[in-house]
Amino acid sequence: MKKYILILFALTLIVSCSQVSSNTANGFGPRNFPITMGSQSSVDVVIEMDKLWKESDFDGMREYISDSARFVWEDGRTHNRDEFINSLKSDSLMYSWTFDWAFSVKDDNSEETNEWVNAGFNVVATNKSGDTLGGGHYNEWYLINKDGKISFWFNTKANR
Repeated sequence: MKKYILILFALTLIVSCSQVSSNTANGFGPRNFPITMGSQSSVDVVIEMDKLWKESDFDGMREYISDSARFVWEDGRTHNRDEFINSLKSDSLMYSWTFDWAFSVKDDNSEETNEWVNAGFNVVATNKSGDTLGGGHYNEWYLINKDGKISFWFNTKANR
């Protein structure tokens, strides 16, 4: 009887120590690697950018943007980092928004260190007199590089 208990204990120990693997991949990407969830640190970059944008601390945003970053707006305008920041500084409209979601995804490829963050915002634009000019839902994608900086950004807009 002791042998059976000892064998049962040994099997239980072996089974409990074996590594259980699960496939967390979801979807597919253009390089034939599965897509997996990215990191919270990439989402944190976007959260910090949103905070600085709301505070109109446009120069503070430079810390989170790579020198060679490219920005593509929903209307087709493209900017480098300095043009992007200058366009925010010179915008004559007032904006209010809610930050509705953010999540990060990446290739399941150990050599690929960039992660994409998708974020959603509901935005209302007003002029300096306070007149509402319109609103929209913006879906934004941020490519976060291995240094934790935005290297590419684009957005789309659904009018409300």
